[in-house]
Amino acid sequence: MQRLPPQADYIFRGHQDDVNCVRFFNSDKYIASCDAGGTVIVWLFQTRRPVFQWKAHTASCLCVHVYNQDKLVSQGRDDRIYVWHLDFATDQSPQVVYTLPYYSLNFCQLSLYQTKVDRTLICFPSKGDTPLVDIYDLTDQRWVVQSIGDQDNAKRRLCMTVQFLPCDNDDVVHLLVGYESGDAALWQCHLGSTETTLLWQAHLHDKPGKSTP
Repeated sequence: MQRLPPQADYIFRGHQDDVNCVRFFNSDKYIASCDAGGTVIVWLFQTRRPVFQWKAHTASCLCVHVYNQDKLVSQGRDDRIYVWHLDFATDQSPQVVYTLPYYSLNFCQLSLYQTKVDRTLICFPSKGDTPLVDIYDLTDQRWVVQSIGDQDNAKRRLCMTVQFLPCDNDDVVHLLVGYESGDAALWQCHLGSTETTLLWQAHLHDKPGKSTP
C-alpha cells in the first residue's frame, strides 16, 4: 500500500521565486529564508508571519546565515556577500553594514562558523575556475587563509560545497570540502598563519558533490 505524503502543519507564503536556503536562529524564534529572485525574508516562527522582507541581491540569493542574533549574512549570484543589521526593536528595514565582493561562478554556498572567542569566519571558493577555497574573518574584516588546496587540485576540479566542522581548539578550524570530481577532503587550517594540512580525502561519488553534512 502506497503511503500518502505527510501533510504540512503550515505553509509559509511570501516568496515569489524558488527558495534556496532556510535557517532557524535565535533559539528557533525566527526563520531566515532566501530565494532565486534575490529576496530575503525573516519570519517570526510563532506567528508564521514576516518581520522583514527585502530585495537583498540583484541576482539569486544562494544562502543566508545569522550570527550575534542581529547580523544576517546573505550571499548572492551578483558577486556580493552582504552583512545586514536586523533591528528587531524598531522593525526598521535591514541596513547593509558590510560588503564583501567575491566570485560566484560555481553556485557554492558559503559556510559560517563562530569560534569560542567570538570570531565569525566565513569560507567560500577562491576567485576563478578553481577548487581552492578561502577563509575570511568578518569580525576583523580580513583574510585568514587563502587558496586552500594542494598538488591534487587539478584532479578535484571545481569546489562545489564547503562546511566548517566544530573544533575544540580556537587556533585551528576544520573544513570539509566537496568537489566537482566527487572527491571530498578534510582540511585543518591554522588561524594564526597560512598553514593548512590535509587530514583526510576520499572519492565518494561519480558525480559532483552537492552538499557536506
